[in-house]
Amino acid sequence: GIKDPSFLETAGSAANDVDLTVTVPSGEGLKFAQFKKDFVAKFGKEPGLFASESYDAIMMLKKALETSDGSGPGIKQALDNLGVFVGAAGTVEFDEFGDINKPYDTFTVRNSQFVRIGSAEA
Repeated sequence: GIKDPSFLETAGSAANDVDLTVTVPSGEGLKFAQFKKDFVAKFGKEPGLFASESYDAIMMLKKALETSDGSGPGIKQALDNLGVFVGAAGTVEFDEFGDINKPYDTFTVRNSQFVRIGSAEA
């Protein structure tokens, strides 16, 4: 994701005045502490901004594969029936359209720093 220190390092002063949105809580789920500990032990560095969301997506897919016949329609049905998933990035629940609604923050870059300028519900 763009809200990552490597973006600021790479873009330098060209990043100033860039606006972005980030879903929240990002990396603040009930299982994040263990996820972070395991990630650092395996990779020797802190997880990136969307590492916990990526991990949760794979864990949801794994669960769907384990509880379905593995076909596309079967996986979709298993995800539809997943209910509330509590993961490293927070709680996820799909609506009737297969979407999730998460609150988000808006940021801008000022003086090569991310500055939160607002929050909203999805």
